[in-house]
Amino acid sequence: MLLVTSYLLNLAPVISGVIVYYVGDYLNLLAIKSIVTAAMILPSTIVFGALLPLTIDLLIAEKTEDSSQVTGIAYAINTFGSICGSCLAGLVLVPVWGSSAAITVSVLALSSSAFVLLYDSFAGQLASRRTLATCGVALIAITVFGVSSSNINFKNILKSAYFQASKGDQSLADVLRFYTKDHEEFKLIVEGETAITSLSHDKSDGEGYQNILRLKTNGLNESLYNKDHLQSIPKYEGLLGLLPYVFGRDPDRAFVVGYGGGYTVDLLTSLNIPNVYVAELEKGIIDAANYVYKDKNPVLARSNLNLKIEDARFVLAAKVYDKFDVVVSQPSHSWLTGVANLFTKEFFEIVSSNLSEQGIYSQWLNLYNMDQKVLKSILKTFYTVFPHGHVFTDIGDEELIMLGSNKPLQIDMDRLQALTKNPALKEKLSQLHFDSAESFLTNFAISRDQLWPKISDAELNTDINVFAEANQSNLFYSAGKKESPAEYLVEQFTGDYGTVVKGELGAESAHNLAEQMYHTGKLQKLEVLLDQSEEKGAQSVLEQERAGYLSYLVGRYDKSLEYFQRAFKKAPSTYNLNRRLQVHAGLGEHQKVLGLGRKHLRLQDANSKCYLAAARHGLGKLSLRELLALERSLESLEASCVELGHKVIGLAYLKRQNTKKALYHLESIYSEDLNDPEVLTALSAAYLLAGDVKRGVEFAEYLRALSDSG
Repeated sequence: MLLVTSYLLNLAPVISGVIVYYVGDYLNLLAIKSIVTAAMILPSTIVFGALLPLTIDLLIAEKTEDSSQVTGIAYAINTFGSICGSCLAGLVLVPVWGSSAAITVSVLALSSSAFVLLYDSFAGQLASRRTLATCGVALIAITVFGVSSSNINFKNILKSAYFQASKGDQSLADVLRFYTKDHEEFKLIVEGETAITSLSHDKSDGEGYQNILRLKTNGLNESLYNKDHLQSIPKYEGLLGLLPYVFGRDPDRAFVVGYGGGYTVDLLTSLNIPNVYVAELEKGIIDAANYVYKDKNPVLARSNLNLKIEDARFVLAAKVYDKFDVVVSQPSHSWLTGVANLFTKEFFEIVSSNLSEQGIYSQWLNLYNMDQKVLKSILKTFYTVFPHGHVFTDIGDEELIMLGSNKPLQIDMDRLQALTKNPALKEKLSQLHFDSAESFLTNFAISRDQLWPKISDAELNTDINVFAEANQSNLFYSAGKKESPAEYLVEQFTGDYGTVVKGELGAESAHNLAEQMYHTGKLQKLEVLLDQSEEKGAQSVLEQERAGYLSYLVGRYDKSLEYFQRAFKKAPSTYNLNRRLQVHAGLGEHQKVLGLGRKHLRLQDANSKCYLAAARHGLGKLSLRELLALERSLESLEASCVELGHKVIGLAYLKRQNTKKALYHLESIYSEDLNDPEVLTALSAAYLLAGDVKRGVEFAEYLRALSDSG
């Protein structure tokens, strides 16, 4: 019965998935899982529960005169056995050897008990020896089968971790695909004391998925290893360790809560921090790292690393070590058992008591399965304990770093710039795409002081009310659309870098910061900076031209022209002229481009002529002489003109049916901008004209798909 139950529990996620597909409108997945699990466990519970009264009945049948004494002894032995069994299974067998070993021991114990009962029943009965032998052989066969079949297969349970509810447009096959053999390829599964750790290949990672190993606990993502780039540090795991180092001053001691993928530990131990202590709750996490590095993990071999398999909360609460300059916490999934109590007020107070006078606490927060209510609760809880700090995140990242301290946290721009050039840091920073102080600061979202009025009325998350754990557990099984907490945070961005940077952010740094935001796609933050610039009003020619350029990049064309025109009146220049030509060309205002060109002949250069040629082409007036001149000048043009030049030349040659040259220039611009409808249309026409029907149709179909997607 025990083996049947363990086998059925392996199928429980599949059965639950099928049931939720049919009745998911009436019961949520949590209720269905509870019912299925109860139905599977109940028969075994009843059978094992009946063993005691059956045993007592057998014993009383032999000694009716001592029935009360026999019953008392049976109950005493049963109680003692229950206590020993619970302790043995919970404290020894499962933690040390795993659930499969616990079942194996149970099978052997039950088989031994059955054999003793058989022997006692037939002892002294010569005629029944054959029956005893037959039963003994059968019992041995059952035991051997039971031991060989006692391995628990956790794969279905792990695969079901992200299955929360059946969506209306899903078929039954879509629901069951989670449990197919090729859905996830497991390379390692380690059952630990509090979680099941796994490494697996997931096809959703794309073409090279077999080079990527996902590290998971209980089926939920913790980190990932790219076997081709093991030294590359993911952005937030790098920021987690880098932020307190950058804001601090020569930290001497660091403490890391959880090893995770090892990237944060890698970064901290590679810096000049003499002592880095790490407390990891699950040994399986370290086993996974050793599997990836084939037992040659360079991080674990570093002399400044002190790694313990221990509960980090206990270590900090017991004050096992002296105070730390840096404490870093990276457990994910703030609602799971064993992790939820690392996001409470009581834990943050424990951390605060372990910080040195200038100590800094860096907390990673995974925004998966979270709404704004829970986010505000965790933020308020964190900043109730830490009176100073900042939040770093961006839209679409679905994770953030909370930085907290008992002292104000501000960074000197000159020091930050020097750190980005420091040989010891440069390689690590380049992996995170932080090659300047400004690129680093693009990740800033909001300071504690700016955030507090928005979260002051939120519920605190404590060990007693477990607010985050309870609400996130409920969220996990709700099928409705969830709010985006990351989007909420970035919406609070004010662009006030005075809280994070010492002194004023100079004009040069402000421009570089805005430009970095554009190049990294942080347009919402850039828009805020531009709004601030408009409010303050750009005064100098340089400030006006920079504001005009940035306004153009985000599509504020009227404002861009206004800035450039004001600057041009003060100091006419070729650069300014070209920017105005660029804006008008981008708007398709060909006559205005030509008018500006005629008005300022002396300021024109090769780039100016590129914009003028584009305008003439747009009006159908580009001559062959101008076309050839533009083609000869391509290598000497600025980047924006090179792209425009290739496009104009390609379209002009297509018009003249010179498909070879048309395709060369159109393919050049296509490699830079895959979604330009005019270029795609021209490429399709050029290939069809050249006789390559297949390629022509491919571009036509891509253009149609692009149009349909909006």
